[in-house]
Amino acid sequence: MNRRKTGFLRLFALVITAMTVMTGCKNETSAVMKGLSIENNIAYDYVLSSSLSTVKGFASELGVSAAGSANTEEGVLSASAAILVDITKGEVLYQKNPHLKLYPASTTKVLTGMVALENAELDKLAAIDESIKIDEDNVWICDFRVGDVVTLEQALYGAIVNSGNDAAIIVATTVAGSVSAFSDLMNKRALEIGATNSHFVNPHGLTNEQHYTTAYDLYLIFNEAIKNDEFVKIASTVKYSTSFTRGKYTIVPTWTNGNQFINGNVSAPTGINVICGKTGYTEAAGYCLVILSESQTTGHRFISVILNAPSRDSLYNQMSYLLEKAANQ
Repeated sequence: MNRRKTGFLRLFALVITAMTVMTGCKNETSAVMKGLSIENNIAYDYVLSSSLSTVKGFASELGVSAAGSANTEEGVLSASAAILVDITKGEVLYQKNPHLKLYPASTTKVLTGMVALENAELDKLAAIDESIKIDEDNVWICDFRVGDVVTLEQALYGAIVNSGNDAAIIVATTVAGSVSAFSDLMNKRALEIGATNSHFVNPHGLTNEQHYTTAYDLYLIFNEAIKNDEFVKIASTVKYSTSFTRGKYTIVPTWTNGNQFINGNVSAPTGINVICGKTGYTEAAGYCLVILSESQTTGHRFISVILNAPSRDSLYNQMSYLLEKAANQ
């Protein structure tokens, strides 16, 4: 994915944008997944003490990472890219390859949820057609089927809490009529908020060479999404139970958030509260995570992003490293 622009043009685009924008599903185990297992053990593979440099953004509420700016530390995180931003102060506290274009996997659904909430009502009946069928292996789904009677709200919870890729397709077709039309809305919205090094072709994040983002762009997208209280409510939900009609049957799924900080399988460092976030994984994307957290002492809020970590354990260790930095601010 070597789509780098010249450093000058990327910096110019970021500056201009910043100046203008500142502005079953089954009971209990209701998701379906082929070939992947969840690992909860933690392997400590990061450096606990290191120096911290700060890059100050030129906007009061938006941390800005200029193209070509140096990584905060070398050899600390094994993920391909990462960023930590104090969104209360508008300061980038940590960065590693923040503008490297990478596959986002299901962190895509942050933008999917934001666009859906901005363009449709939650009680809108969902449009479910043959497009929800996904033939790929190792794909997480809610097992929605043609003929199911569900609302956009239920599909959003399925997409964000359960990370169901079929649910994300339902969101797209319900809001825009097709995946293609919804992807156009996603790209338009991403550009509006300054995510100029991203491109999206689907609402779920399954691998496509034309579907990519950066750690910095994902921070920008997530920073915009959390301005919507409904998005935060969904993305912070630990467990969601609902019911819908399938012919003469009533389906009663329960979905548990796959974010280990949210579901309690991994504890945040002392002094920091994790509010909400979104996970992502494909073989091509590696393990990905974006988090909103808050300091228990200062009340400052932080957005942290990890893209392409080599394992689930490593992902949560590295995110804990960033959260510990946030807690110590």
